[in-house]
Amino acid sequence: MSIGRIIRQPTYDELLMEKYLRERDAGKIAWRTEDGKWVSIKDLDDQHLDNIINMLDRYREEIQHLGDLPDF
Repeated sequence: MSIGRIIRQPTYDELLMEKYLRERDAGKIAWRTEDGKWVSIKDLDDQHLDNIINMLDRYREEIQHLGDLPDF
């Protein structure tokens, strides 16, 4: 995986806002697992996160033919 552009470091205030938003919304956002169960994103373990990344990689490969996609 490569990053196609340089990303600036966030400011302290931006980090505080991100932290606030994540804590505020963590209980409201859920991920549906392969077996159909819903898991709050705040409760996702490392294996869930690995599976999500792998799924997104597979999806990206499937839609690659649609044209220019960002190089993540």
